[in-house]
Amino acid sequence: MVNFSPDNIKEYTQLGRGNYVFRVKARSLLESNVVECAYKFSIEPAWYESNLAFAIYFILIVLLIVGFIRYTNQCSIQGAMEMEKVKELEIQEHKIAFEIENSAKKREIKELKNQQLQYELRHKAQELASSTMNLIRKNEMLQEVMDNRLYFD
Repeated sequence: MVNFSPDNIKEYTQLGRGNYVFRVKARSLLESNVVECAYKFSIEPAWYESNLAFAIYFILIVLLIVGFIRYTNQCSIQGAMEMEKVKELEIQEHKIAFEIENSAKKREIKELKNQQLQYELRHKAQELASSTMNLIRKNEMLQEVMDNRLYFD
C-alpha cells in the first residue's frame, strides 16, 4: 500500500548527473482510483564536468607539458651557452698563461745563451791571452837564442 501525502511539492537534492523518471501517483478524494504520471528528465553534468571542459582541461595539460618542455629546453640551451662561454674564458686564460710562461721560458733561454756566450768569450779571451803570452815568451826565447848566437859567433 502506498502512503499518500497532501503535499504537492517534492524536493530532490544532490542528484547525480544522468537520466531520471519521476513517477507520481495521485488519488482523487472523490473517487478511489489511482492515476500514475511519469515525467522523464535528465540532469546535465556541471560545467566543469562537461565534455567541453574535459577538452579544455586536456588542451591546458598539453600546453603546460609543451611549455614545460620548452622551458626546460631553453634552460638547457642557456646553460650550455653559459658553460661554453665559461670554457672559452678558461681556454683564453690558459692561452694567456701559456704565452706568459712561454715568453718567460724564451727569456730564460736567451739569458742562458747570453751567459754561455759570455763564458765562451771569456774562455776564448783567456785562450787568446794565453796564446799571446806563449808567443811572447817564444819570441823572447828566440831573441835570446839569436842574441846568444850572435854573441858567441
